Amino acid sequence: MSDKIPGKVVRDIPFVNATDAVSINLDRLTGDEGWPAALKDPRLDDERKAYARAIDNALEEDKEGEISGKTLQSVRDALGRLRAKYDANRPTEAARYNEGVAYLKTLYGMTRMLERPDIEKIIAELENTKETTLGSLLGFMHTFNLRFGRATTPAQRAAYEHIYPLLDTHRDQIVKGTSPDAKSSARTDADSDTKATARANADTTRHPTDFFEGMHLDRLDPNARKK
Repeated sequence: MSDKIPGKVVRDIPFVNATDAVSINLDRLTGDEGWPAALKDPRLDDERKAYARAIDNALEEDKEGEISGKTLQSVRDALGRLRAKYDANRPTEAARYNEGVAYLKTLYGMTRMLERPDIEKIIAELENTKETTLGSLLGFMHTFNLRFGRATTPAQRAAYEHIYPLLDTHRDQIVKGTSPDAKSSARTDADSDTKATARANADTTRHPTDFFEGMHLDRLDPNARKK
């Protein structure tokens, strides 16, 4: 699924989201076993644990309904301190350092997605990303339990016209080698964009860092953009 998709096309897709999936992934990513080795440096212990606590508080509020602005700001501040400490104690190995940066990008992206219903703003952060892949797009949708919404503008319809052939090809790859009846059934299901996407998502297990890796940290960090 290396088919290239322009960033503008992704931004024009009318996603429908469920923030519960964001909460689940944040809980998993900030657990003791979730952090990559690059961010498990003992010198980062206090900042890492503080961020995990801030996320726990936010997720508790999320269960009750809306997350307060004060709680969201505490999450941003805790993540900002973790980022600063990581930069001050950056690993000497480039690959190890980049591993930590990729994870921080994912945490920033997911944290901002708690500010519902701001999925559109997250997608807008792809302004500097010229293109992504079908695999990364579907991985992003799978991670956040996203589905294609109804196209209501010419730009949204054009976005679907661009990605539907890619989904159609991917569907054929999935059902290749199955019985004629199964393949016929798959083609019938693919007449619906939502059903086609569900089939593709079922075959996608990409990590959320795959989607956020092309975005700059400062564009994901609202505190940095205020400076």
